[in-house]
Amino acid sequence: MNWDAIVAIAETIGAVAVVVTLIALWRQMKQNTQALSTSVYDSAMGGYNDLIRFLHSDAEASSLIRRGWFESRELTADEAFRLNIFVRYYVNHSYKLFRLYQRGVLPPDEWARAAAECSQLMSLPAGVRFRQSNHFYDDLWTELEKVEMAEISAFQFGVSQELKADSPERSVQG
Repeated sequence: MNWDAIVAIAETIGAVAVVVTLIALWRQMKQNTQALSTSVYDSAMGGYNDLIRFLHSDAEASSLIRRGWFESRELTADEAFRLNIFVRYYVNHSYKLFRLYQRGVLPPDEWARAAAECSQLMSLPAGVRFRQSNHFYDDLWTELEKVEMAEISAFQFGVSQELKADSPERSVQG
């Protein structure tokens, strides 16, 4: 066998090795992307689930949120403070999702749904007051102004609007 044939065989083996390496890298990148997407989704849902768990486990807090955020009732100074902290928790979660979206980590369709819900909540009187007094989030507020207003979530589904929400004869639609 002459040297030209040996060199050609070595170059072919080298080219095949490069192609195999590129395929392996592509597969690993695809797996990493899927793992990152799963992690981002878990983080997004985890934040919402933390809020739900908190409200589900604390009837007083649930009542405060309903009265202060959804019904715009007058609150004591302590209640207003607690409501502000809760709204801040929710907004911090939304802000995290916004930043992930800006960095290209959160897909646009996921951000669109989160932004629509945040916009819906922040358009309620308690949300408007929070927006007016918390300029740290101004870039989030600007982004939410771009969202077309449509009700994306029914936060009080099943509760009869004809009855006072805190009356003992409150009814739940079945």
